[in-house]
Amino acid sequence: MAVSSTVKTALENKAKEKNVPVNVLVQVYERGESAWLTGSRPGIGMAQWAMARVNSFIRAISQGPKKHDTDLHDVVKDFRRKQLERRNRRG
Repeated sequence: MAVSSTVKTALENKAKEKNVPVNVLVQVYERGESAWLTGSRPGIGMAQWAMARVNSFIRAISQGPKKHDTDLHDVVKDFRRKQLERRNRRG
């Protein structure tokens, strides 16, 4: 599913604030949309469900436990490690 420009902007802001690749948050959001289609709580919209999944993912990165999207947690870990290595090389 395509992510709207409004959602993309929100995800970019979250990515910058939390030091997470935006493409990872887009994937989590899209997985949240797909999960909503398979069943969700009554009264919760697709966008709400998907963004809640993004927020849960971000929280789990630093606090755990990792409930879903565990494959993407490793991507974030590698991203942060590489950023740190680049900073250390620069001095």
